[in-house]
Amino acid sequence: MNLFIDSHAHIDSHGYSQDRDDVILRSFQQGITHIIHIGSDKNSETIIEAVSIAEKYPQVFCALGIHPHYANCMNQEILDLLYIQSLH
Repeated sequence: MNLFIDSHAHIDSHGYSQDRDDVILRSFQQGITHIIHIGSDKNSETIIEAVSIAEKYPQVFCALGIHPHYANCMNQEILDLLYIQSLH
């Protein structure tokens, strides 16, 4: 079996808020076998949403972190949240 992985997706984008599930399902129908969703925002809601999307679809995984643009916002609360969410 060939794997065709979308290795850097941002499917939590507000542009997909109305049809996110359809976009994901169409990706699989077109031959994508797995999606790696990148959760790299400083907002806790965005981090939690990234994990939530990955939990909903077995073929979707998420990579959590903080984008370098937000490095100056890094604090213990965000680090704790990233750690807790990474346990899912």
